Amino acid sequence: MMANGFHPPGPLPAEGGDLGSAAGTASGLDGVAEDRRARINRLKWHCRRALLELDLVFDRFWERYEDSLDEQGEAALESLLELEDHDLWALVSGRDVTDDPQLTAMIERLREVSPRPILSSSDTSTQRT
Repeated sequence: MMANGFHPPGPLPAEGGDLGSAAGTASGLDGVAEDRRARINRLKWHCRRALLELDLVFDRFWERYEDSLDEQGEAALESLLELEDHDLWALVSGRDVTDDPQLTAMIERLREVSPRPILSSSDTSTQRT
């Protein structure tokens, strides 16, 4: 950012832009924080889904969990985001379950922020993915 408060067009370094190492250092972010911000931004981008219900869930998820998401959570979320929308919604809505404990923990977080009531894992059938 320049002294007058104006910054050149484009994303800020914390948003994944590359304005050079001096600009990144001046912003107060170190390499680790920049890497994390880039990973979070990438995950947020992949959370944009064609299914409205999932978009609503992910919007609320990021509002609640963005600051507390750890590397295991990032990995679980990344695995879930590889699924097709309807398969992912089946897990989030409780129509399907998974055997993976890390995925189950992330699915429970997503269920907590779901805009409509969904089945808990104890209410679901024994169908597995």
